Amino acid sequence: MRGDSNGDGVVNIADPVRTLSYLFGSETLPCHESADRNDDGQLNVADPIYMLAWMFTGGSQPPPAPFLDCAEVPRSSSVGCAEWTCTP
Repeated sequence: MRGDSNGDGVVNIADPVRTLSYLFGSETLPCHESADRNDDGQLNVADPIYMLAWMFTGGSQPPPAPFLDCAEVPRSSSVGCAEWTCTP
């Protein structure tokens, strides 16, 4: 599920925080693909910023599919998913 960085089945502020902790700290992510909010095939600081802008400022559009939906990413280039955390 795109946006659910921590794999708890809910998309909320904890998810961009977890992504930042992964990028700048020692946290792990169960599925990198769920943290790639802007779907550019890269996992970087733009992803939590994108999500925070969407959550709090009415900025960018919602993250691309599969946002709030448990499904595989519909493209060939992805950042990977070591652990599938939801069941479609």
